[in-house]
Amino acid sequence: MCEHCGCEGFGPLRELHEDHLAILAASTRLTDALSSGNPDAVRKAVVALVAMLEPHERNEELGLYREMASGAPEYVANLLGEHEEVGRLIESSPRTGEGMAALLDAVRRLQLHIFIEEQDLFPYAIQMFTGVQWDLIEDVHAGRLEKRDSARSS
Repeated sequence: MCEHCGCEGFGPLRELHEDHLAILAASTRLTDALSSGNPDAVRKAVVALVAMLEPHERNEELGLYREMASGAPEYVANLLGEHEEVGRLIESSPRTGEGMAALLDAVRRLQLHIFIEEQDLFPYAIQMFTGVQWDLIEDVHAGRLEKRDSARSS
């Protein structure tokens, strides 16, 4: 996380950053499994990574992305597209042959996506969001806004 803007001091961003660290570790385990060529290890690593991505993406999409959508719709649309594309590749790529290369590409794209969020999105949010917006994002993270429209419908 960028340590120059104070992102780490905000609960929702701290939570997303901690998720990112866990996701990056899981993506490394998937890369290692891919290198080993062991389909069972790859399958287990994919299951573990997907289990982390789903709640993390929910929090981003219903919280951070939703609040950013009106001010930067193209940017948010791109991030949402990356969630969809990377998720699709990770979940649907065959676990052998060419599918392994697609899976490795998806992991690399996921890692770049996280880097962009950490270095660009989080610093922007810390500068631009109001207290009310942070309260809404905290409610999403706490599960108090389960049915909030996603950023896709903004």
